[in-house]
Amino acid sequence: MKKSIALSVLVCMLMMLLAGCGSSAAPATEKPSEPAPAATEAPAAVAEEPAEALPMEGIHLKMAGYAGFYPFRYTDENGVIKGIDMDFYDEFAKRLGFTWEFVDVPFAEVIAGINGGLYDMAASMSYTAERDEMVDFSNYPYYIPHISILCQKGADLKSIADLADKKVCVALGTSQADWVMANVTCREVELLEGAATYTSIISGLNDAYISDSIELGNVAAENADTLESHVLPAEETVGGANPYRFLFNDGYEYLDLFDQALQDMFEDGTLDKIVTSWLGEEFAMDAATFTPIR
Repeated sequence: MKKSIALSVLVCMLMMLLAGCGSSAAPATEKPSEPAPAATEAPAAVAEEPAEALPMEGIHLKMAGYAGFYPFRYTDENGVIKGIDMDFYDEFAKRLGFTWEFVDVPFAEVIAGINGGLYDMAASMSYTAERDEMVDFSNYPYYIPHISILCQKGADLKSIADLADKKVCVALGTSQADWVMANVTCREVELLEGAATYTSIISGLNDAYISDSIELGNVAAENADTLESHVLPAEETVGGANPYRFLFNDGYEYLDLFDQALQDMFEDGTLDKIVTSWLGEEFAMDAATFTPIR
């Protein structure tokens, strides 16, 4: 009996002990989860400013000129027209936005063609009041020419005085032609076109051809066995070496744009870069020679 009571007491104590172990302190509070960061909106795309249209976009121009006037215009071995004037047309197109093509025509037909609306623009033309009646010139020049005599090798024609008893030819329609007719005393003056000028010297039909020094220097170099050229003294050629300008049909609506572009080329160095890359540093333009006509 005592053993039964003792056993019961032991069982009760054991149950109380187990119950105590089963209870525990209040569970630890879980760390509250941090709120998810608010979704941020992607920044609105900044609309790019549309590129400003160039003032002559969509316009196509026809440039006229004789393609046998190296280094201003000439045809290379692949039939491509190259030269100083082509480089200027490309630069104008880049700045103003037009497209263009070159039309090879005899020099004497250029002004009439532009005046008649067949072509839009030409280059390598000297300003004269007579021409200004028919076409518009760029306000600024881009090249200052010198005048030379082309003659047979050994003829040694170096001045106007040497031409007194000679037969002289000049290119029809050029400012040099007008100047020779008015200022050179010689036996006879013949007006010719294109390559007929210097081939007449090679054949002996004429004694001298008067024109731009660059042109004649190149002709003499290409025919070194038969021809030579001599630059005339500057004091002998006053009025015969007017600066080259660009020309347009009379009243051309975009003339101011071309004038501004040419002025910008002079100021940023592009004008001299084009000219001197073909002719050398001695043909760089300065402020004294970059003179306007308007």
